[in-house]
Amino acid sequence: MTLAALATSLCLTLSAAGPVVAEGPNGLKITYDDLNADAQRIPATSRHVALGQPDAVQQASQNIYIRRVLAAEAVRDGLDKDPMIAATLQLARERVLSDARLAKIDDANRPSAEAIEKSALAQYNADPSKFRTTAQARVSHILIAGNTDKAKALAEQVLAQVKAGGDFAAIAREKSADVGSGQKGGDLGWFSPGRMVPEFDDAVATLKKPGDMTGLVQSQFGWHIIRLDARRDGGIRTYDEVKDELRQVVANQLQSDVRLKEATRIAGTMKVDRPAIEAFSALHKK
Repeated sequence: MTLAALATSLCLTLSAAGPVVAEGPNGLKITYDDLNADAQRIPATSRHVALGQPDAVQQASQNIYIRRVLAAEAVRDGLDKDPMIAATLQLARERVLSDARLAKIDDANRPSAEAIEKSALAQYNADPSKFRTTAQARVSHILIAGNTDKAKALAEQVLAQVKAGGDFAAIAREKSADVGSGQKGGDLGWFSPGRMVPEFDDAVATLKKPGDMTGLVQSQFGWHIIRLDARRDGGIRTYDEVKDELRQVVANQLQSDVRLKEATRIAGTMKVDRPAIEAFSALHKK
């Protein structure tokens, strides 16, 4: 079989459906579904950032295309018949399918909002002292990365923009190098002293009332512009204050319980050949 035929065959086998964004000889196509599948390796919280940039999407398309052609060449060369490569391919296929099966199990056993609320409230009432906190601050920041003169000049421009009445959240979303908080308008949430780098903590300590803002604060990460959003005293947090995070903890616990039960069921069907395991380990001992 020629490489062209192999590429066509592999393309028909592996290529996903959806609108085509790139193509090559012999019917090789890269589609929306290819890009979406490839993007699953990117954390869900930042996936839209990468997929929202045409240049990044074009680069991803090229990477998929190159891998697909190389895969066809590998098949042509008979590399897929190598025992180690064949085993690796099988494990990769099983990993994708097992993840899909777990997702289906999660969906089928997703706890109701009522069940989550009941469990969360019970956990809180069992020992409210677990929710004791020290005094905390909630702040938002804009980070200009780097400690070069160019980075400082850009930070000064951004600070001037904010001081002139610019929308802090909008500027953070557009210009902050801290992508995670930037997507939330710069919001870093609640934290206690000692959690951030010393320069950041010291600057926050100077802010007294909501809306107060620092000048430029330098740290190992670059230049920060920090705004105080709220403060709260230490003590035992009320259920209303912790319910959202506690509900998430409970939901994760319930999901883990379902997965553990399923794993235990499957593991119970496995018969272990201990001598074979010990023989394998012996092969790898130095």
